[in-house]
Amino acid sequence: DTGISSSSKMPEERCAQLMIASIMGPAWLMQETWISRQPTLFVTYMAQYTPGLTNLILQQIGKLRLRAYNSNLPLYQPSTWFKVAFQKSKNDDDDDDDNN
Repeated sequence: DTGISSSSKMPEERCAQLMIASIMGPAWLMQETWISRQPTLFVTYMAQYTPGLTNLILQQIGKLRLRAYNSNLPLYQPSTWFKVAFQKSKNDDDDDDDNN
């Protein structure tokens, strides 16, 4: 068991279909094949073609995922990132207490 839920895995049949399509497709069109589910595939494309922008975005996402982890929320669901983005963190509360 990998610890990854089956909802986040690509079915074997779909992966096989994509692999066959890339092998059988025109060589000039499919020199390289990236098979993944979204949003991982989108982030891979961004990292390949706009590495600076991707780095900036992933730095922010990393901070949000850390806050989600500290709140015992799922790390791979973007909805939890937005949830923690608008929560006031414990550090913010401590900073407010220090200023008073």
